[in-house]
Amino acid sequence: MMKKGIVLLLLSLGVSAFANTPSNAANTLIDQQGISTINYSAVENTATILAVRPRIISLSPAATELIYDLGLENHLLAIDKNSNYPEQTKQLQSIGDAFSPNRELLTLLNPDIVISFSLSPVIEQAQQQLQFELLIMQPKNIDELLTQAQRLAQQITKTKQPTEEANHNQQQAQQSIKQWQHRWDTLKKQYTQAPKKKAFVFLGTQPIYALGKETFLSQSLQTCGAENMFPHIKQSAFILSAEELILNPPDIIIAGIASSEHYPTKQAEIQKALGKIGINIHSNNILLFDEDILFRPSIRFLNHLPQLCEAIQQHKVKQ
Repeated sequence: MMKKGIVLLLLSLGVSAFANTPSNAANTLIDQQGISTINYSAVENTATILAVRPRIISLSPAATELIYDLGLENHLLAIDKNSNYPEQTKQLQSIGDAFSPNRELLTLLNPDIVISFSLSPVIEQAQQQLQFELLIMQPKNIDELLTQAQRLAQQITKTKQPTEEANHNQQQAQQSIKQWQHRWDTLKKQYTQAPKKKAFVFLGTQPIYALGKETFLSQSLQTCGAENMFPHIKQSAFILSAEELILNPPDIIIAGIASSEHYPTKQAEIQKALGKIGINIHSNNILLFDEDILFRPSIRFLNHLPQLCEAIQQHKVKQ
């Protein structure tokens, strides 16, 4: 549980810990030993032809979602193995992840832009060799997410010789960003006077990890009235002590749940973990949300935030 939670945090604060298997079947071969290998010829004949310039490789699930949200997915060459939304991502070539992308495939695809949430030595070396533009996208809050969406749209749609399609794509992206900004402004106004509730985001056990205040998720939930109980802690994730929870018990605990998990079972697991350190929490005080949505700094998160806010504000603390 702890390992999965930390992976969720590291992979852009919102990546499913279980890699999907998105690579197009046409791009994969099985050799005589049964080992899966990449059919580089197939990759070169499909991805590089179908993607339009600037051609993009996304090593961030949140950035992948954003490109689709902006309607600019025809620029995508390949994605990281954790990008699993929307459904169309399954048709794209997988290139590994931000920490260990497939260097040979990266060289073959020769992208114009690579987007990641973190800088790694492999990416730095590849950038020096291939001279692609590297965009690091890890917004700390929703305002930064919208600003980065604006910059990304401009970066992708800018061209020396504007075409009718490029102009249309730019207008579509700008319209979407305006709608997201309006949605966010409306939500902030709605919960300006919302009652404050002490909360922490549960990441995992053995030991018990929680999410820091300065993260995208904690900052967003603060809009709903869910105040992080540990504002003095600057780390993105930290180990909770029994003493802290005994002296300062939470009103609610927020955690992610995978699609394969059962809601009551997950609540019971968290109760049990806290019980081992002497903290008794009623199951009704544990609120669970889809982990892919909860931990990704994405427009999908913004779209679901009203539901999270409503659940937090309607919740009645039980002893």
